[in-house]
Amino acid sequence: MNLSGDPVTWVAVLTAIGALVGIAKFWMEMGATRQQASSAQAQAIAAHAAVEILKSVVSDLGRETAREYATHEALRTSEERMTAAVSGMRDEIRGLNERIDKFIVGVFNRDP
Repeated sequence: MNLSGDPVTWVAVLTAIGALVGIAKFWMEMGATRQQASSAQAQAIAAHAAVEILKSVVSDLGRETAREYATHEALRTSEERMTAAVSGMRDEIRGLNERIDKFIVGVFNRDP
């Protein structure tokens, strides 16, 4: 094969070399892409596991919160008991004020 002067032969040789380089580069990049895909898959699996753990913790927290904190009904009955107690205290204070008033009137109406 004489490569000394035929430009078509030179173009064919250069094209063949370019094609071989392109094929080699393609497969090298394909290997790197596969490694990145494997790494991304491992990260996705780890993230999924972390989400499952977090979901479990949040679920446990929700159950604990429901168990620890008062319900609407319990708050309503507690408020009713507190209102009744304050109302009873108000009546007791009024009665005490009436007795104090009677005592004061009795002290000033006394004959010396």
